[in-house]
Amino acid sequence: MTSTVQNDISSMVKNQLKRKEEAKNLKEAERKVKEHNATIETLLVKNKTAKNTLNDSQNKLVDMRQFTEFLDGVAKEIDKDMGNTGSEIDVNKIQQRFKNLQKENTKLKQRKVTINNEIEQINAQTRETMKKLEQ
Repeated sequence: MTSTVQNDISSMVKNQLKRKEEAKNLKEAERKVKEHNATIETLLVKNKTAKNTLNDSQNKLVDMRQFTEFLDGVAKEIDKDMGNTGSEIDVNKIQQRFKNLQKENTKLKQRKVTINNEIEQINAQTRETMKKLEQ
C-alpha cells in the first residue's frame, strides 16, 4: 500500500513538474509572439514610410520628365532658329529664355495646386450637401 501511495505521489509530482514546464514554455512562446508582432508592426510602419517616399519620388520624377521634355522642345526650337539664321548662339538670350520658362513652369505648378485645392473644396461642399440631403 505504501509503495502504491508513493508511486501515486511520485507520478503526481512528475505531472505537476511537467505542467510547470509546459506553463513556462507557453509563457516563453507568448513572449516570442509579442516580440514578433512588435517587429511586424515596426516593419509595416517602415514599409508604409518607404512606399510614401517612393510615391513622392515617382511624382518628382514625372514632373522632372515633363520639364525635361519641355526643355528638349525649347532646345530643338533654338537649334532650328540657329540653323535657319546661321548665326552664333547668343548665350544671354538662351539664359533669359530659360529663366522665363522656369518662371512660367513655377506659375503653372502654382496654378495646378490652386485648381486642385478648389476641386477639393467643391468636393467637400458636395459631400456636405449630399449628407444634408440624405438626412
